[in-house]
Amino acid sequence: MKKMLILIGALCITSLGFAKMNDGVYKSEAKDFDKRGWKVFLDLTVKDGKIESANFDYINKDGKLKSEDVEYNKKYKEISKIDVPELKEIFSEELVNTQNPDEIDNVAGATESLVQFKLLSKEAIIASESGIKEPVKIDL
Repeated sequence: MKKMLILIGALCITSLGFAKMNDGVYKSEAKDFDKRGWKVFLDLTVKDGKIESANFDYINKDGKLKSEDVEYNKKYKEISKIDVPELKEIFSEELVNTQNPDEIDNVAGATESLVQFKLLSKEAIIASESGIKEPVKIDL
């Protein structure tokens, strides 16, 4: 309950534009693995009150990253014309440049990933503003 009140308060402050991000690494992730066995996560690094980097990826129960799964990325790129390593780079670069997940442009073939990235980014930003160091778990 206390954590929920902190997040609600941080959300109110954020929406008014008063909150400052605290330096550090803030993590957000899905509560559960998806039906294909992947759990999406984001590690957001804040330095000097600004987003310095965002590491977005998926991990399976064996601890393997989707961005490093060569076979998966080959198939994904054939269908979507983009792969997970490219998505990671685009999303991170745009978030660092804009400092706002809502300003990230759509990427053809990656709508679901972008929605997940934006949700995870917003939660990590709220955590950084509130100083919450433990990973924030969200329903996706």
